[in-house]
Amino acid sequence: HDFCRALESEETGGKKFRVDRWLRKEGGGGVTCVMQEGETFEKAGVNVSVVNGTLPKGERRGIGGIFFDDLDKPSLEDCFKFIQSCGESVVESYVPLVNKHKNDPYTKEHREWQLLRRGRYTEFNLVYDRGTKFGLFTPGARFESILMSLPLYAKWEYMHIPDPSTPEGKLTEILKKSA
Repeated sequence: HDFCRALESEETGGKKFRVDRWLRKEGGGGVTCVMQEGETFEKAGVNVSVVNGTLPKGERRGIGGIFFDDLDKPSLEDCFKFIQSCGESVVESYVPLVNKHKNDPYTKEHREWQLLRRGRYTEFNLVYDRGTKFGLFTPGARFESILMSLPLYAKWEYMHIPDPSTPEGKLTEILKKSA
């Protein structure tokens, strides 16, 4: 709730999160919050879900974007405190960056690069991400919640290779070395 309010406070047009509370007939449920088409955020999402019942291959999944499995030590209370501190630290670190850069000028070329990178993120999520595949194959899956992290706008170009002398080309080289 605090996280959503913090992001909403960055929207000058009064944009609010759409809150979708849901139950899964096979067991579990969650809350999916999405804000779209704002002045600061094209799309922002917060999703919390608990899935019970028979899962594909009996596999359990971690929490959120940190991706840790089977966290249950030293105690469930300590695990909850850890997760809570992670969520709180996002607001403390992310909102100042938004404030610092939300009015930065950008060119058409910057926007094209952003859309291409979002396309790569989408490709990774749909083709390789273990959590996304897990969710899509879970009986009674809520596709809206599973795919909420996908960007509102993205772009794919066949065999796009940026000029190596540009910042985009240099970033691409770094990303390839990290793989």
